[in-house]
Amino acid sequence: MGAAGYAKVLPALRALKARLLPPDRLREVAATSSVDDVVAALRESMYSQAAEYRVPERVAAAMYKVYWGVVERIARLAPERARGLAHLFTMVDEVDDALTLAYRAVRGEPSTAGLVTAAIEGTLAWRAVQEPEVASSLQRLAEAAPRRLRDVLALADRVYSETRDPYAVALARVPAKLALLDAALSRLEARGRPPTESILCPLARAEAVVALLEAAAAGVQPRLLEAAWARAPKVCGLRLRRLARAYAEEGDPQALVARLRQEIPQAALEGRDPLQAAASARTAARREARARAEAVYAGYPLHAGMVAAGLALARFEMEDLRAILLATKYRVHPSDYARVLSAPGVA
Repeated sequence: MGAAGYAKVLPALRALKARLLPPDRLREVAATSSVDDVVAALRESMYSQAAEYRVPERVAAAMYKVYWGVVERIARLAPERARGLAHLFTMVDEVDDALTLAYRAVRGEPSTAGLVTAAIEGTLAWRAVQEPEVASSLQRLAEAAPRRLRDVLALADRVYSETRDPYAVALARVPAKLALLDAALSRLEARGRPPTESILCPLARAEAVVALLEAAAAGVQPRLLEAAWARAPKVCGLRLRRLARAYAEEGDPQALVARLRQEIPQAALEGRDPLQAAASARTAARREARARAEAVYAGYPLHAGMVAAGLALARFEMEDLRAILLATKYRVHPSDYARVLSAPGVA
């Protein structure tokens, strides 16, 4: 099944794009300091039902449930070879939550607080909320995990067994997500893979860079990276083992920033401070991915790039609106958070 396989999902992707807030409206929302103004904007979007909760944390949780439903609908309509790509947009969150639970478990501080997928029935986070004992250990998490997360929990168990350090579990996020991306890309048709990579690879590269720089700022031992990143697939030009060696060779965080500019020239690293450079890389990657998604979407192509573009744009809107909502609640000035948003022209 070639291009014709995408004919069924294309109308749904067009409808999804039509429901996204226009950039001008998002700029207005980003400039506000009122929760009520943000909620009013949500009523104009696909998140109108979520806006009825009014309490910002409940609104944010309800928004994520809407987004999850969007991904599931696109996955059902997409051709079989692109379904893994569609599910990737929620699997990354399941991985984050699973490894957060694992990290807390090995620290002896089990908790289900702040898990974005906890409201989604059938996820590991949801089960941990329903049955708190699930979060008590890596073994219990592995037993309770759905099949799609078993490799992720096995990776967490391996790196913790080798290092006996909880931070190694946190570092496993990057290889776990790269493995998912590699599997999704491997199933795509030849013409759909390059545009899909153009959208997703900037995000993958930024996540690796941010993990390295945050580790450097925290003084993480090189052996933890070497253990966690030892068996990662090569995706988007990323060689995690090579990056782990670079981390070990550069003892100074500022020297690591300079080294990463050489190793990953696509990453926009501003400043010498590792956390400042990490923030700039994350924001630049989101904006690059958004621009690539808009460009792919403009042609309404009959290939997997359209699926990646539509779901990426939906995700960016969801993330931006949630960030604005929660920042407004806690009285963060718009100038302090607008620069991290993906939408063009809001900073």
